Amino acid sequence: MKKCFLEGYGECDRKLTGEYYISRNVLESISMGKKKISIGGLSWQPESTLQQIGIGSLASNILCYKHNSGLSSLDTLAGKFYRFLNDVDKDPYNVSVHCKIDGESIERWFLKVLCGLTKSSSIKGCSFKDIWLEILNGSEWPISWGLYVPIPEDSQILNKEFYVSLKVNPKTKEILAADFRVAGVPFIMVFGVPDKSENFGVFRPRGLIFNTPSGERRLEFIWKHISEKAIIYNKVGTTKELPPQHQEWK
Repeated sequence: MKKCFLEGYGECDRKLTGEYYISRNVLESISMGKKKISIGGLSWQPESTLQQIGIGSLASNILCYKHNSGLSSLDTLAGKFYRFLNDVDKDPYNVSVHCKIDGESIERWFLKVLCGLTKSSSIKGCSFKDIWLEILNGSEWPISWGLYVPIPEDSQILNKEFYVSLKVNPKTKEILAADFRVAGVPFIMVFGVPDKSENFGVFRPRGLIFNTPSGERRLEFIWKHISEKAIIYNKVGTTKELPPQHQEWK
């Protein structure tokens, strides 16, 4: 019998509702308002194959009404986050010069996506600790856990996409880290203390700076601590090439 995956963490009314494991407003931004989206890599799909899937089918009864409503602000913020990152590359003349985003809320949204994908069985062969659910319910993050942003070392292709790749402990099957690409911009969520944190990039940076033909655009993360490090992107042109992570997809 299905139940709310946050049962036991805060108030739960046990009335299950459809939860989009990737926020619907992000999916609709990628599909440009269409009812279907190209998606691949889920447990019930052919390997390395993209399929046109109805957005409405990418939901599962895994959260109760109260928990779903309580986390809806994360989905709203995710939509704002995705649209800025996509438009700063595709339509920079119509993007605000300075956009502020709460950093810990974005971290919790990434966590919510991973919990949803796991609990809906859309990804299999992996698990996570209960502390993830405590964090979703408002607990503090353990030291060194959270968002890292890689420093660009070569040219990157910013594609209209939402991409997730997991690093899983082969023995325990626990998720150790997750690579995300939001509109092509890479982020890494780390669930542990890295041996060499510099390999993951900058931990909780001040923000992202995009130098575009229309001038500088800034995405500023708001954190409880003070960080002065920022990641800088310089637009050098456009291309019809696919990003490296798309090369093996049919």
